[in-house]
Formats: sequence, C-alpha cells, structure tokens
Amino acid sequence: MTSVLVLGAGFGGVATAHALRQALPAEAEILIVDRRDRFSFGFRKTWAFLGHEPLQAGQRQLQTLERSGIRFLQGDVQSLDLEARSAAVDGRRLQADGSYKRRRPARG
Repeated sequence: MTSVLVLGAGFGGVATAHALRQALPAEAEILIVDRRDRFSFGFRKTWAFLGHEPLQAGQRQLQTLERSGIRFLQGDVQSLDLEARSAAVDGRRLQADGSYKRRRPARG
C-alpha cells in the first residue's frame, strides 16, 4: 500500500494532500502533519485585522481533512531523513513507503 507524508498544512501542503488523494488509489494512505490544529485563510487575516470579521471566521479545523480521506496528525516535525523517506514528529518516526517517488517542496 502506498503511504505518503505531507509535512506542513499551509496552502501548499493542503493542496498537495488533496491532489494526491485524487491521483492515488483509495487505499493509499496520505498523512498530513502540522504543529497547528487549524488552517487559516490568508485574506481572512486582513479582514480580521481591519475589524470586519473575527479571525475564527477564516479558520478550519485540519481534522476535517479526514472526511476527504486524508489523515491529520498534530505535532512538531523535529527531523527529516530524505533517503529513508521518514520524519521524526514529537519523538515518533513516521515512514513513507517509497512507492510514490516524487518530492514536492511547497511553501505556504
């Protein structure tokens, strides 16, 4: 079974996880990791700053990604081992299986 790690749940990470979910078979495991438990829409931050809406109006719980078949784990990424295709998150080693051969750096 294919197992993919997506590290970071900003715009790039969430978009990548959704694209993988559409491209890979249903049994493939996609795990997205982020230290925060929610995603904030960028433009909504401006609205909150200007007093038009509370910041919470532009936030979504990352746990809701699970409805799309994307697992979410809240934690701090402490180290990466690109050769082994693994990451240490809160002292626990997470492993991708290596069958998905692309690395896609995404910022944001």
